[in-house]
Amino acid sequence: MNTTSVRRAVVGATLATSLWGGSAVASAQEYPAVSVGDADLPPTALEQDGPDTTADAAAKPTMTFREVGVTNKPVTGGQAGDKVAVMVKGVRGRSVTVSAQAFTGEVTLTKSKLIPDLWTGEATVALTTPDTHQVELKVNGTTHTNHDPFTFTVTMAPPKVGFSQAAGKTGDTVTMTAELNADVDKVSLNSKAFKGTKWPLGGTVPGKVMFTRDAQDRSRWHAEATIADVADGTYDATLTVDGDEYAAGAVTVVARPTIAFSRGDGVPGGSVDVTVTTTGVADSLSVHSQAFDGGFAGGTVFVRDTGDPRVWRGTAIIADTAPGRYGVSVVVGGAVFDTVAEYVVAAPVITPGNPAPGAPSYPNTTPDPTTPVITPGTPDPGAPSYPNTPENGGTPADGSTTTPRPEEHPSPGDTVTPGAPGPTSRRGDAPRTGTAAPGALAHTGANDAAAVIGAVGAGAAGLGAAGLMLSHRLRRRVDAED
Repeated sequence: MNTTSVRRAVVGATLATSLWGGSAVASAQEYPAVSVGDADLPPTALEQDGPDTTADAAAKPTMTFREVGVTNKPVTGGQAGDKVAVMVKGVRGRSVTVSAQAFTGEVTLTKSKLIPDLWTGEATVALTTPDTHQVELKVNGTTHTNHDPFTFTVTMAPPKVGFSQAAGKTGDTVTMTAELNADVDKVSLNSKAFKGTKWPLGGTVPGKVMFTRDAQDRSRWHAEATIADVADGTYDATLTVDGDEYAAGAVTVVARPTIAFSRGDGVPGGSVDVTVTTTGVADSLSVHSQAFDGGFAGGTVFVRDTGDPRVWRGTAIIADTAPGRYGVSVVVGGAVFDTVAEYVVAAPVITPGNPAPGAPSYPNTTPDPTTPVITPGTPDPGAPSYPNTPENGGTPADGSTTTPRPEEHPSPGDTVTPGAPGPTSRRGDAPRTGTAAPGALAHTGANDAAAVIGAVGAGAAGLGAAGLMLSHRLRRRVDAED
């Protein structure tokens, strides 16, 4: 072996040690120098055509797989989407490829520049049926058969199954989505919590729900099922994928809860203690009603009683809403129970000085101290002053009483001629003289007006002292006009 051959062997040993592990001696044995006599073969001589292009016709090539990443550890299989490094040793030629149903396509390997019989490449695990698949090796376009079978196993991670609700009551519809990392053909779910799927030809398989593949994503499957009329409790679910079974979680069936209030009604802003009793299978509970703050959107969150897992307790604040009866719904672990009970929002009690909530505000009507208060018998400030005489309805200073002379009115049929003497004046025996101006009110009209005013005053007197005062003031003003 000449110097060049030795140098090539040392470099090969060093590279093998750094990439694949092991000692330098072992690597040198795995990657021997290639020489014929005293001279190395030129590179083109190593890339000869033909089906048997191994470094040694008696030796069989090997194929190994490793993770692509920091660990770079050997693997024999992987899940869909995984990246794996493919290494073939002991093959010489101008092209080397590998292909398998386990990979997304044919993988072209690259020849090492330092190790003549080492070829490497990277493959992606395909979305295919979980199984052990044969790997085909081709050298210079020809299938290489002088080796033990090469295989790669596609494994499937535990499927992910999602339910539209974790718990439900009898009759609820639950939708399910299964996420798989394999291109499988049949997917179904089994659970006693569901009624099962009706077959096209008739009949129903209890508890078995068939999935259909997503039209856009082959790794997603969908199904819909109805919760059966079974006893409340938690039921396991099993997903079957092409005959293989996987745990798929559980479905909880809950019974209708009962609810009790500390009081049957309340006013806006008040509070009420609420107690809900269930069968103890749910992990969450909330109460919803337009009668309470939070309404149907937020609801009131309850806390499980530490002494009894079936009992949940909470406090609700009564909403500022119109008086009336409101339905109360309970959500138990995702199962919605409509109108489990009703709660009455009462009208607030209004007391003096305590207006009703939301009532309009009015100004304080207490009289202004600077405003004079008119009481019966007290003249209105600024009103004309009349002498206290019997004719004016007053009482003489000596205390005697005198009946005022009745008014003299024209008899029915009498006429008042303009310019003629008027009726006798009530203040003297002499008749009134003068001529009434055309359109002017004669004394008779004045007396009639006084009579009308007196009648008005009499009627107003029935309403109180204020009406009587109004009558007197009007009468005095008419007298003053006379």
